[in-house]
Amino acid sequence: MKKVISHIAFAVLLTLHAQGAEVTFPRADVALTAPDDWTYVEDGQKAFLSNPDKTGKIQVFVTHLPKGEVKNGAQAYYDTVFKGASSPRPGQPVVLLEKGDFETASGLHGVKGAFGYAQGKNGGPEVWTWRYFFPRPDGQIVSLCSFVYGDEERAKAQEAIIAESLRLLP
Repeated sequence: MKKVISHIAFAVLLTLHAQGAEVTFPRADVALTAPDDWTYVEDGQKAFLSNPDKTGKIQVFVTHLPKGEVKNGAQAYYDTVFKGASSPRPGQPVVLLEKGDFETASGLHGVKGAFGYAQGKNGGPEVWTWRYFFPRPDGQIVSLCSFVYGDEERAKAQEAIIAESLRLLP
């Protein structure tokens, strides 16, 4: 029953998304259209949108990756942030599970990568966060981190927000 309610909630989320308000992330020079019931929060140099029950979020920030390195953004981010670092799950290192190209409805070209655990709670690989990397006109790289914690429906819903509404600010 809980899973059915979760599926219904994400279907509603996608419906609400079309009616949402644009939220700007001034430090990253991007904007997203967020469902009306999501919350915008700034935390130091990072800002994020959080879903109503606080079980998922999309975080936006400018990375410290070298300018113009978007094509290898997912691998470079893994190598500089996660490879050999401590893990939120002791004994299970964070791994780069998947990577590939990504394009938004507004025509932004970037890459995405699935970061997670080779051995998840259900026995197979588990995605902890999808990370999307896009170049800004100044060459810096913006990252959008979709924290999904192994929930594939949440991953689809949050990716839809990014794919349908992400745009660079002038």
